[in-house]
Amino acid sequence: MADTAAYWMLADTEVPLSWEPSQLERFETFLKHALLFNQKLMISDTQAVNCVNLRRLMQKGSGFHELLHRDIFEIAIRGKDNTNEQISLIDLRDQFAARGVNRFQSDDFLRNDDLTTLQSSSSTRVYHVETLGTLYTEAVQALITRNDIQTALSPAHFELFNALLTQEVAQQGRLTREFMQNTLGARLKSIHASDVWAQHRDLIMRISDAPYVTAIPQVMTASPIYSPQHQASFDFVYGVSSAQVEPLLNEDNQPQSYEISTGLNLSGYELGLRQLNADDIFDLRNSVSFKEYILASQSSVSSAAQLDGIYEKLAAYQEAIDKRIVERYAGLKVSRVDKSANRWRLNASRRLCADTGELMFGLAVDVLAAPIAFGSFFVNEVREYKRDKQKRLLDKHRQQLAGLASRAGSNGKIEVERHTRPTLDTVYKSV
Repeated sequence: MADTAAYWMLADTEVPLSWEPSQLERFETFLKHALLFNQKLMISDTQAVNCVNLRRLMQKGSGFHELLHRDIFEIAIRGKDNTNEQISLIDLRDQFAARGVNRFQSDDFLRNDDLTTLQSSSSTRVYHVETLGTLYTEAVQALITRNDIQTALSPAHFELFNALLTQEVAQQGRLTREFMQNTLGARLKSIHASDVWAQHRDLIMRISDAPYVTAIPQVMTASPIYSPQHQASFDFVYGVSSAQVEPLLNEDNQPQSYEISTGLNLSGYELGLRQLNADDIFDLRNSVSFKEYILASQSSVSSAAQLDGIYEKLAAYQEAIDKRIVERYAGLKVSRVDKSANRWRLNASRRLCADTGELMFGLAVDVLAAPIAFGSFFVNEVREYKRDKQKRLLDKHRQQLAGLASRAGSNGKIEVERHTRPTLDTVYKSV
């Protein structure tokens, strides 16, 4: 299976989930959900340093760091001086502290222990700031010349903006967000074109923000996972509107999106996922149903039949997650995810053997073997009864937990949609 990372933008400092103290537990729950439904998660070095709730959970020392194991969690870290030697998170934090770039209101931002653990326990991949700068410049230039953007600008205004951007690239070698959002307006004012800036400022801000938001997943070739707050930027870069991805099927009967998480499963509720610990996450990820779902969902969807196959794998995996949630909630003995399925197959073979009066190796059972066959049938009937009893017990606790979860209303739901375009964007609509 390909070791493909998904870029988890819910750790972005612009998303309240990442920094509001009241959302600390919720942040951990959403991270668990993403780990359950993706091969590997990635965040940036900036997020690792500045995501307040991530660092709060690390500093609590309650075993949260076990979720950030290098096999399933990765940090994109900038290289030193355009080399492949990665900067330390502590050094990056010191740079941010010197510039006053942080959301912390306490000395916890200056702690080193959590950053050391985070960098050592997670896997890391180097990126270069210069590459991001080049990508940003090219993306802005591509957007400003796109037909729909030119239509929104008059020919004279387009020529003016394009000339100023070209001049900046010639002088500085690249465009920056600072230039687009501040310097550009100042230059227009200096040539008595303040009215042009006032008229098109919102559009220029969109042109500036969208490539910035989408840069890391493009450079790291990672499928983006984001909130509705980010979606406008991605749709703007892709040249689509959110309304264009709402229907399940487009006019050519091709799927455009599908739901990963809904209220039909306990894993679609925060209360349900709070029952799971790190061991549960790893056990579920090692299951056959997880691997089959990941394999089916790691490519763009081009037909309704392919989508049906994904839903089939997803349903089997959701069932395994729900069973583990109920076991944890009810304090029942936890069995390995695939063990019961294997036992069912073995018992089915045994019942077939007993009921037909044939030995496992295809030999006929003679009269002397009849009592053995009858005994085997009786044993299997007892086992079947115990399984039914266990199922009724699980169903009872599932119903209880589902009732508790539903009382939280929409605030407790985790609603997730995946777009079927090649980038496989995932939107957490309930953030």
